[in-house]
Amino acid sequence: MKQRTLHLGNTLLKRSPEFDQLSIERLYEGYGEPELDPVTHLDSKPPLPPGVPSHGISPILLGKASKDLTIKEARILLKDCSKALSPSQELKYESRAPLVIRPPEARFECRKPLFFPPDIWTLVFSIWSIIAQRPLFEGFLATQDDMTCEHIDALGILPGQMGSTII
Repeated sequence: MKQRTLHLGNTLLKRSPEFDQLSIERLYEGYGEPELDPVTHLDSKPPLPPGVPSHGISPILLGKASKDLTIKEARILLKDCSKALSPSQELKYESRAPLVIRPPEARFECRKPLFFPPDIWTLVFSIWSIIAQRPLFEGFLATQDDMTCEHIDALGILPGQMGSTII
């Protein structure tokens, strides 16, 4: 079985086994003390109803810049692998990768089954995002047309029938 939509949204770094052994003091020393945020009514009504805590706690950031990550620490954990398949037994016609790294074949050759080149595409742009510490393509509120324009701007006319479909 093979994970068919590998991207940064489902790729995590596994924490070290030593992390679970940290004392509270060592945890605070390494990551800082919890940030307490007061809970208030947006309309300034006093007091809070019974059972509502007076403070919320901001989540702790356990990440680090990729340039600071050692090989020993780079243990990858894949999540959300519910869409795994065997390409020799089951054909796949759509990509579930995020639009910003979705391969052009998923749009322009949607009647053809997707095999390994689209997987390489998503893997390459996931690796790019890690090394460059930012994605090659900007996809905030992007449409398929926006992403196609970004692909052409960065890489030139798309190959084969994909390129002739656009022109």
